[in-house]
Amino acid sequence: MPAADPKLEYGRLLSVIAHDLKAPARALRQYVQMIQDVAPRGLPEPLQRYLGRLGDVASRLDAQLDVVSELARLARSEPGDAPTSLAEALERALAERGRAAIGRIGADLPDVRLSVEASDVLFSALVDNALAAGATTLALAWHDGRFVLDDDGTGVAELAGAQAFTPFRPVPRPDSGHRGLGLSRAACIVWSAGGDLGLEPLTPTGTRVWLELPR
Repeated sequence: MPAADPKLEYGRLLSVIAHDLKAPARALRQYVQMIQDVAPRGLPEPLQRYLGRLGDVASRLDAQLDVVSELARLARSEPGDAPTSLAEALERALAERGRAAIGRIGADLPDVRLSVEASDVLFSALVDNALAAGATTLALAWHDGRFVLDDDGTGVAELAGAQAFTPFRPVPRPDSGHRGLGLSRAACIVWSAGGDLGLEPLTPTGTRVWLELPR
């Protein structure tokens, strides 16, 4: 009997988790809304605050499960055979966020074997992570046989390593809107394509993301 494909098994596991938790998460959010709708006006302020927090938790869990479902799909997807430009993927991600002017593209970047959809998801995640760190410049280059994406943000030295790509491990920052799924989405794309990636702190500030992808 042939050995199971770890990538497919991982994708199936994520899919089951997202499916089984989706209904309870939505039910919780609906129950909170029902209580808020039928409760008499003038609820004690602490109770209103607790209900608000519970609703926020339910909404966040629902959104997290949507991303887990996406991770499951990406983990089972094929990387693609057509040559794809990572420079164009970076340009699209920045343009969609109205930040095209901060991109810097190096010369002679090789194409990679990755679908356009996968490259867009990859760079959307990397760009969002850099912008959340306050980056004002993003530079993509080919260096020592790897793609490197350098930013001048606050950096993520405390999570430099494999832990940075673990789902639901957001980089500690003042903003609380990030769910710790951006870098794990990037890792899922790269690893599913048979590549690798990592983080390195830059001096005096900033972060380098290096990428190895099939060409």
